[in-house]
Amino acid sequence: MGKKPIRIEWNYKGKPDFSSGTGTYPAVKILGLASAFVIPIFLLIQIWPFMGWNSWQTIIAFILAFDISGGLVSNALNSCKRFYHTSPSSL
Repeated sequence: MGKKPIRIEWNYKGKPDFSSGTGTYPAVKILGLASAFVIPIFLLIQIWPFMGWNSWQTIIAFILAFDISGGLVSNALNSCKRFYHTSPSSL
């Protein structure tokens, strides 16, 4: 009794979503967005009190931390991988 092979549908239909990939479920979008706050919160609690940064350095650090931590998880989502690995001709 063999298992059915897993089939990945690489072609998608719908409006392009550059943050989480087209066809993402709402719960998965929330996961990507929530993960974007992990590193900035760590930065705020653990590192920022000791840095002595001015306001511009702090703002830039938080924006970069938000972008990087959200991108780490969002780019690992199956919908995002499907979005970026689909050939443009199939759109």
